[in-house]
Amino acid sequence: MSHTGKAAPGNGAARVADIAADIDDLESDIAAAGQDAAEEAEELAEDAEYSVLENLHRLEERIEDLYVSVTESSIDAIDDLERRIEENPWTSVCVALALGVVGGRFLFRRAR
Repeated sequence: MSHTGKAAPGNGAARVADIAADIDDLESDIAAAGQDAAEEAEELAEDAEYSVLENLHRLEERIEDLYVSVTESSIDAIDDLERRIEENPWTSVCVALALGVVGGRFLFRRAR
């Protein structure tokens, strides 16, 4: 704050008027700074919202791609298993029997 130098030394009323004018200027400056800060905060909030929505959109796309990939891989694995069973039915029966025996032994051991 600097003195405007409008009033002559010794003139009390003029000095009071100058101080009042300086206070008015300060109030205006503070109000303008508050308005600027509010506008800046609003812009930051809008930028943050845009960024969050953009990241969410990218995440949704990645999840969708992953879902499609897992679905396709699962279908391919099932098709491959069906083909192997059709090509080697006795091997498939033996594997299923062995898994059943091993699984049954574990279940009955835990039941005791």
